[in-house]
Amino acid sequence: IFSENPVHLEAILTVFGDVMLVVPLVLVFSLILSLLLNRKLKGVKVFRMIFFIPVILLSGNLINYFQNYNLLVVPGIEGGAIQGVLDFYLPQGVSEVIMQAFNKVVLILWLSGVQTLIFLAGLQKTNKPVYEAAAIDGATKWEMFWKITFPSMLPLMMINIVYTTVIYANLGNDLTAAISKAAVS
Repeated sequence: IFSENPVHLEAILTVFGDVMLVVPLVLVFSLILSLLLNRKLKGVKVFRMIFFIPVILLSGNLINYFQNYNLLVVPGIEGGAIQGVLDFYLPQGVSEVIMQAFNKVVLILWLSGVQTLIFLAGLQKTNKPVYEAAAIDGATKWEMFWKITFPSMLPLMMINIVYTTVIYANLGNDLTAAISKAAVS
């Protein structure tokens, strides 16, 4: 495959790089969103429903509709103002990665529904006395997150990595090509 058509290797590396960008961003966004949705607030069930609606719609033809009408790209990014600022302050390689992330922000939001629910389920199953003991010992919220919450989310993070990779890979090359084409134009 690689010796007769070297384009395959380039395509594989492009898809691999794309997955390496999207999957961590989806996981970070999902974890932050689940931490916010786990708080005791009014109307939190409505927000949970809103973030799960794209998961239901993703299985249909709506994603193709979004792709065809260029709705997966934020219009303000196409102007180049953000690109100019990033190029001025950051090295070109770093600014390109950040711009790729900006170009995929709608897709990242769209893909984060199930992962958010998985993290939310894990947060609701945490052992409350452990947090109480940590608070009594003087641990800050930041320390409790890194020493209690984050380690308890690692098994769920592995599930979410596999799930996000499979879902993103199954979106197909057409979606990735449409997003890349929209980012270039």
